[in-house]
Amino acid sequence: MAVHEIDTEDSGQFYRDLSREDSLTVTIKGAIYVEQQLDAILKGLSYDPVAFEKIDLTYLQRVQLAVAFGLPKRFLAPLKALGEIRNKFAHVIRDEISGPDMDAFYNTFDPDEKSLIQNTYAKIHKRKIDGKKRPKRLDRLDPIERFQLYVTTLRSALVVANREITSGGQTGTPR
Repeated sequence: MAVHEIDTEDSGQFYRDLSREDSLTVTIKGAIYVEQQLDAILKGLSYDPVAFEKIDLTYLQRVQLAVAFGLPKRFLAPLKALGEIRNKFAHVIRDEISGPDMDAFYNTFDPDEKSLIQNTYAKIHKRKIDGKKRPKRLDRLDPIERFQLYVTTLRSALVVANREITSGGQTGTPR
């Protein structure tokens, strides 16, 4: 299986796209970047990536196929939740990401990712970016900023999973 490099060229653009304040743009683009990581994993696990690209699968089917091929089950719930958040913007007129959406999204992560999210936020909450002071507690953060943190964590975890799965590491073992 070939290891597909997926995290170097687009990382700068990823962070620029997610740093916007428009919920629609951040949600759709964040979901696209995560979906690209998912597709890279599937292509890396495919005997013929070109043939795989010709298969017309829904997002949820690709998520389930990736888990069936070795992506740890802990990714299933957050990937499904991200698809649901994206679909809300695609099918319901709304302007903002909601706090309850972000509470539900956060709750889909496994304890290791939750800990990573909390630790990352603990390190950055005191920093003033664009003159903004952030609340001490993550759940008090603006929903769009929570989304940015959650999507960044999910994407980064998929990058690591892709490397481990396609190189024969232990991440591919079911959990």
